[in-house]
Amino acid sequence: MINRMPIQVRLLDAAGNAASETRQITVPPGGFALIDFKRSDVALPGDSLTGRVETIAEFRTVPLWGVRAHGRIMYEVFDDLTGKTTVAGQPEIGDLNGKD
Repeated sequence: MINRMPIQVRLLDAAGNAASETRQITVPPGGFALIDFKRSDVALPGDSLTGRVETIAEFRTVPLWGVRAHGRIMYEVFDDLTGKTTVAGQPEIGDLNGKD
């Protein structure tokens, strides 16, 4: 039996406090999920001129016992006004069971 993977994402401030979070979503095997955080939904003041804010993304999932679950996480930051991408990438992460 192939399990679906429940995921929740939180954006944390420098002190580790949650600034915004998603509801739990479930990703099917071989599937993907799009998680969208709008700047207006992030409860941090940011830069006085640009509103720019720095956060840490925390990905929470439930371990799939007996299965080494690996996921690929990619990110893209874009300007809501122009629609242009300002940065994109793929962070280095261990497997989603918390083991390296």
